Amino acid sequence: MSGSGTGTIVSVTALVSWALTDLDTVKEFLGITVDTYNDLLSRLINSASAFMEQTTSRKLKARDYDYSLAADKFETWYDGDNSKKLFLRQWPLNSVTSPILISGASVAVAGSTDYYASTGFVSYNLRGELYYANGFDAGKLNVRVSYNAGYATTSPGYLELQMVCNELVGLVYGEKNKLSFKSEKIGNYSYTIRDAVEVSKRGITDAVTILQKYRRQLSG
Repeated sequence: MSGSGTGTIVSVTALVSWALTDLDTVKEFLGITVDTYNDLLSRLINSASAFMEQTTSRKLKARDYDYSLAADKFETWYDGDNSKKLFLRQWPLNSVTSPILISGASVAVAGSTDYYASTGFVSYNLRGELYYANGFDAGKLNVRVSYNAGYATTSPGYLELQMVCNELVGLVYGEKNKLSFKSEKIGNYSYTIRDAVEVSKRGITDAVTILQKYRRQLSG
């Protein structure tokens, strides 16, 4: 709950756990010192964060993925193909719960960072890769990995993503009058970042250009 500056108490939308910025940072970025638009800004932060994840086809902010949870199955269950390499769906990799499971067998992290280690798996965190010299057995959803991946709030990657998120929120906020978005009626609107495309295509294009480097790029 937050005061609007007029004595009115308004309900403020909660930020999603994976939001790529926060209310205080956005308000500082936009030079806003009153609480009047807190709910609007919070909803725009959520929308901008969703837009960024949709554009990059990945989850960006650091979070845990647990193969024992049904909700995390897509991120943690993989088809083995006898390859020695496995690229996790989310990256950068921050940590792996050891052991991982391959066809029901536990495989611990290797005791050495030797690329050819056969006693366990080796992780290459920046690209979200696991390497196991004995190979990931061929099978359907037979490789299971619990891990933490994404950009920690102190990382350079997160700071750049936060700036993009701030700019997207500012883009829409700045165009709200052109789009007939009346502040006194914000509770009646469902407003998304995509609504700003027609009035500010250049701003959206610039953001998308930056986000392209956060998509998976594999070579070799």
